[in-house]
Amino acid sequence: MHNSIMPNSTLVGGVVSTAFTEQSGLSAAVSAYLNDGAPTGFEVLRRGAEDAAAYDVFQRWACSDCPDPTALWLCEMMVPAAVLAEWEHEYALSRDDLLERLARILPRAVRQYACSSRLYRGRQPGVPPEGSIVLRHPSRD
Repeated sequence: MHNSIMPNSTLVGGVVSTAFTEQSGLSAAVSAYLNDGAPTGFEVLRRGAEDAAAYDVFQRWACSDCPDPTALWLCEMMVPAAVLAEWEHEYALSRDDLLERLARILPRAVRQYACSSRLYRGRQPGVPPEGSIVLRHPSRD
């Protein structure tokens, strides 16, 4: 089973209230995808953003402390069709359900990848480390 639900119990007014948090295997798959391959999934998504004329959105994900969910069409444009099909099959999701989940997962996963990559370690907010590569749209240089 790819999804697990973990209870988080709290005492509210003398009654135990249990909230459930879904931890999606899809989130882990997206994180692994961003790190794996040559080129990495991160680079593939970056190129997909460029092709969709949405590089500024991708850059905002990488640089924002808490990126907002994105449009479903953008997920479909950025993630290769073969990867989407693999995730649909692996997690038994329709294309629409998968895209809805990716709209929330992708921005956060890109942010997490950017923060953990060697280019961003030790970065002060708003100031890239000296000698680092800053994400810029190629046509805006």
